Amino acid sequence: MKNTRDVLIVFWTICICIVALQEARGENVAMHSGLTWNDTGEQAVLTSSSTQFIIIDAKGHRIQTINFDSPVYCGLLSPNKDKLVYTTDEAFWMLTISTNEKKQIASGKIGFIHWSPDSLSVVYSMEEFQEENGQKIWVGSSFYVVDVEGGEPRRIYP
Repeated sequence: MKNTRDVLIVFWTICICIVALQEARGENVAMHSGLTWNDTGEQAVLTSSSTQFIIIDAKGHRIQTINFDSPVYCGLLSPNKDKLVYTTDEAFWMLTISTNEKKQIASGKIGFIHWSPDSLSVVYSMEEFQEENGQKIWVGSSFYVVDVEGGEPRRIYP
């Protein structure tokens, strides 16, 4: 492979094959399959099923498989490749890869997630809803930053 375009074509081909396999097994994969690169572009997290992330390198080689007991979404590796943040239906989590320690960061519907370049904090958005006539209506997003070594999330916008 000569360039980034070739690598992306291979990854999307892998994603399509995985989705086809899952669909053949009767799994609902519409919201689960995806690929996110870490900030350095050296590794990516492939969401291969609703309960599994596969960490791969830039050449498509499998580095690690991480399994979960319930559905997970939006896996994103830290730039130093030590931690993985991800979302579930109603929470935002961090996994320390070397120890397999999981820590809940926040509850609620998470939108945007992004690591700081030094891997010490994460910025994320929390979707906000209002109850209106028995239905949840989206009213906007708030942005937070949290230190991954501890501490409470701090609202940064609005």
